[in-house]
Amino acid sequence: TNATVGTWTTTNVGSSFAADRGGYANSSVAFNGTSDIIEVDNGAELFAPSSTWSFWVWADTTSGHGLFCMGINGFKGSQVEIDGKCNWIKNAASFSTSLNTDLVAEDLWFNGEGATKDNGGWQGWNFNTDIRPTGGVKNVLAMKWAHVVYTYEATTKLRTVYINGTKMMQSDFNLWPAGDAKLSVTGQKAGNGPAPEFSTKFAFGFAKDRSAGLWATEPWGDFTNPGANHFKGRLDDVRFFKVALTAAEVSTLYNAEK
Repeated sequence: TNATVGTWTTTNVGSSFAADRGGYANSSVAFNGTSDIIEVDNGAELFAPSSTWSFWVWADTTSGHGLFCMGINGFKGSQVEIDGKCNWIKNAASFSTSLNTDLVAEDLWFNGEGATKDNGGWQGWNFNTDIRPTGGVKNVLAMKWAHVVYTYEATTKLRTVYINGTKMMQSDFNLWPAGDAKLSVTGQKAGNGPAPEFSTKFAFGFAKDRSAGLWATEPWGDFTNPGANHFKGRLDDVRFFKVALTAAEVSTLYNAEK
């Protein structure tokens, strides 16, 4: 079915409604993990140089594969992905630079083990939380509702993920070495380029819409393959802000919605 919301037209292929975190029937969207998708036109308009991406997710670990929750043009735009057993969650995204070069891609990958750039983590990771003593990421995400927020502040070049109102991880592009293009990042980009690899549509239930050719030859990235990383679970209250919310604002949002 198609529906127009503001300037966006949505196309729903197969997804259904289910109860939300409050138990209210038909108040979240459920995806079956094999073929469902919702596509939204003009998806690039959801992103800005500084922005916030907030959503509630209920991840089903019984799919047998990874979970592409949603995104536009995969990592060449921005995507949210969860491990099939909920051992980690990441936002793989691309950023424009002041060098007029190709977009640079970078994962904000949270596995709950607390590594930073100084103790075995990736360059730029300046803050990370070790939640293994309380059961790790799986205990936070698997088969239950969780509130996830990603922010990017273009002026400080800080990228942060919060889960259930708490800051979990942060990356700083200013910490990359001299000469690296990531020092010149100016802001988030939804991805742009020629078809068939790129698309202007945002997808729920997969990391890209059906027309985007990225990963089309990969078994995990071919949308027509039921065994690809289709999202299995539920999504609710997905929000985009064209500003990076502060930690206090994220906490307020979580407490207002939980």
